[in-house]
Amino acid sequence: MKFQEELEQDCYYHIYNRAVGNELLFQANRDYLLFLKKFKKYLADSLDVYAYCLLPNHFHFLVRIKSELKFHSIKREYHLEKEKHLYQYISQKFSNFFNSYSKSYNLYYKRKGSLFMRPFKRIKIDNNQYFTQIILHSQKSFTS
Repeated sequence: MKFQEELEQDCYYHIYNRAVGNELLFQANRDYLLFLKKFKKYLADSLDVYAYCLLPNHFHFLVRIKSELKFHSIKREYHLEKEKHLYQYISQKFSNFFNSYSKSYNLYYKRKGSLFMRPFKRIKIDNNQYFTQIILHSQKSFTS
């Protein structure tokens, strides 16, 4: 299995994933809305979103993991003592998001099994060129 970079606070990431096989993540407008609603429910308190693109069989998000200041309260609430535990907390929030959407999708479309490829992909953004490229690509996808 390919190494997946740990998510770090106050860093920017390109987060993306796709459906398994030839499946679709979104078959109707209601699916896009449900996906965003669940994203907000599970991840909005941990991420700042700068751009996103939802396509029928995959998605892309440009996010920043919120800063240390916000996570002080999370650390107290969940009794987290080490950075590693904070990474596990964020990863668990992503897992909860994917699982919740998959369960709703599977129930509605009467399907079974995994919907997303595992693990979800993430690329740490450490230069302005890549950051700008993702935003421009997201805008292009929306206008196409």
